[in-house]
Amino acid sequence: MCSPFKLITALILTLCFVTSEGRAEFNSGCTDETACNYDVNATADDGSCEYTSCAGCTDHLACNYDASKTKNDNSCEFADDLCETCSWSGSANPADGSGTVVTADSDGDGICNGSDLCSDTSKCNYDANPTEACVDPVEYYHDEDGDNIGDYSIGSFCSGDVIPGSSTTTLDANGALDNCTDNYACNYDAASNEACDDDADGDGVCDLVDLCSNPNVPNFDADTDGDDIPDTNEACCEDLNNNNYC
Repeated sequence: MCSPFKLITALILTLCFVTSEGRAEFNSGCTDETACNYDVNATADDGSCEYTSCAGCTDHLACNYDASKTKNDNSCEFADDLCETCSWSGSANPADGSGTVVTADSDGDGICNGSDLCSDTSKCNYDANPTEACVDPVEYYHDEDGDNIGDYSIGSFCSGDVIPGSSTTTLDANGALDNCTDNYACNYDAASNEACDDDADGDGVCDLVDLCSNPNVPNFDADTDGDDIPDTNEACCEDLNNNNYC
């Protein structure tokens, strides 16, 4: 028969064991095995689980492989296309996630820059295959009066583009826009490209240069042979005897 002392001692030891075990059973932490901070000793989840610190690219064939990551987050980047390489190509993969895919096809035409004779996307044939030297687009100008001197730019076009009507690719001899676009003006199509002028006497010589624009004198008409082409440009004469001859 046990003495009261032994019973009390046994009871105390049992309580201590139960208390110690009870504390172990309620060790708080992250209990999700898929989390980066999973705690194998935790028995009660405290909401501290996180899933990003260990996530990254875990495929060693990827440009951005990161050896420190244990969970793949589908961020891996691969140099799959003909013109693609990893940024560390020619040396060892740093395996720290810093690698990137470098595309050596700046115009996206499927021809790598090293072989592409034209990779300037502003040119007409940047995506030509087979590749060829760059061809510049041509600037066109509206030409209302049809004198082949442009009135204003309507844009640049390539062969095969739909080009608006009433247009030209030329300016005047000095590279200037048309100074007269009124095709009713005397000088609308003059190569000299001056401001619009009238022809008050209708003789085909514009007023600014016409030496005689008075229709009341015999020699006002510069078209002496009736072919609608001015033949002379003389100062007005006097018809002293009013016989319609100077």
